[in-house]
Amino acid sequence: MAGSFRRQAEAKLADLTEKASDSGLSQVEIFSQAFDEIDQKWDRFHQDYEEFRQQESAQEAPGEEKPISSASLASSRMGQLVVQFSEIVTAVRALPSSELTRPVAETLAAAVENEDLALRTLRDLVKQEDALTPQPTPTSEAEATPEQAPLAEAVPSRFIDFETRLVDSNGLRHLAAQDLADILTASISETSEETQVAAKALANGFEPLAKSWDLFHKDYDAWRLTEGGCVRGEAIKMLSSFVTRFGTLTSKVRALPRATPLRPLGELLIEAAEREEQALGQLRNSWKPFDANVYQSFDQARNEANKLRRQVVAGLNDLLSQ
Repeated sequence: MAGSFRRQAEAKLADLTEKASDSGLSQVEIFSQAFDEIDQKWDRFHQDYEEFRQQESAQEAPGEEKPISSASLASSRMGQLVVQFSEIVTAVRALPSSELTRPVAETLAAAVENEDLALRTLRDLVKQEDALTPQPTPTSEAEATPEQAPLAEAVPSRFIDFETRLVDSNGLRHLAAQDLADILTASISETSEETQVAAKALANGFEPLAKSWDLFHKDYDAWRLTEGGCVRGEAIKMLSSFVTRFGTLTSKVRALPRATPLRPLGELLIEAAEREEQALGQLRNSWKPFDANVYQSFDQARNEANKLRRQVVAGLNDLLSQ
């Protein structure tokens, strides 16, 4: 059980030194993770659109008419792109909202809505082209009607209109990313300062307690050398005074500053003190002369408490040195 608790303590301390404060950064971090996922999907959409655009460009030759099958395929592919982008629109609208991140979400929403509108307009134009594509007839290309010939020339302008809006939305995305980076930097800086103040307060409060704790162990060890003179009444009386004295120390540990960023460290100190106090009470109740085994339980609890104290000191030193 002691080993399990120690591993839990080490995990808590590792988490604490890796992140200054979960409570101070959690909302921004959650938003940032969602932002990154959207950004990746958005980039993937642009890659898919670019592939589609290149395929269309390769099939368009000046003075030539797009084949009927190619026009139908373009219309179908545009429909797929609209569905793909609608997932991004939904994700942007579902971004977690907070006072800090709301401006970033609004910028991103403007970008996604503008691009979505332009994409749907492009899809409708491609559908119109598909509908206007002539059905196969026995007539030769030279007999094509004048209204059919300019279709191939109209395609580039439609893509240019959409890609102009795409450039605008990319600019808004870049602005949103910069704003989010500034928010993250400010949040980390602010949380780090709060953690420093809390760490100093805990260290200043714990230092005299640590000295009292060590002094208690020194007095206990001196008594242990004589085993209370092997007089049960005197031994129980002395152990009772030790229990009372350590109870006062435990109360002072509970009263240490426990700001949110350092709450795990405070909890470790309380656990260490309570475990040692409980074992000391059991020693008083079970003590008997000429039995060295009676001390084993308290010695083990004391060793575990000392390990936890060292973990706390190491955690505080790491935070104060950052």
